[in-house]
Amino acid sequence: MKWVLIVIGALLGLVVLCVLALFLVSRRSGAGQSTHSVVVARPVAEVWTWITEPDKVRQWVSWLVDIRTTETGPPRVGMKEVWVMDDPNMKKQLEIDGTITEVVPGQRLGVAISLPGYFEGDMVYSLTEVEGGTRLETKGRYKYLDFVFSVMEPLVTPEADKKMRGDLARLKSLAEAAPAAPAAPAAADSAAAGTRAH
Repeated sequence: MKWVLIVIGALLGLVVLCVLALFLVSRRSGAGQSTHSVVVARPVAEVWTWITEPDKVRQWVSWLVDIRTTETGPPRVGMKEVWVMDDPNMKKQLEIDGTITEVVPGQRLGVAISLPGYFEGDMVYSLTEVEGGTRLETKGRYKYLDFVFSVMEPLVTPEADKKMRGDLARLKSLAEAAPAAPAAPAAADSAAAGTRAH
């Protein structure tokens, strides 16, 4: 009986140490933050549509089953939407609230996001023209409100990073496979056409 108690005590002590270690690591600098980037062989204007048009966003964001919004048109500061995610880990649908906080057309899109009771944070998408296409960079920062999620952050963040890498790879594949948008007439050609019209 004494040995049984010793083994149980040792196991409980190990569990406590693991939880304590996770708790301490979750308080590290940079916890809940992630940065990712991908180069898409398409012009900035085309890549911009893949992060702003709901029909396209639904194609590359895994788990996303619906985007609800009462507004239409191009993104603007203050615009709200709800992302309905079918989370396989929690085995239920989650409704994530989003509010656009920054819009620089073709360059930056900032969104404040939250899942009440679980987490809140923000995501910023930045687009930069590079040789061969567009670099899309995402920067996310999350604060977990639920104690269990907060303690498990060292395990949750790597899984979220894995999902984001997969999503960006899917965006790249879809965008590059889509027919290229018709090129806009060159400024010189337009000016010449205007001159001829007069």
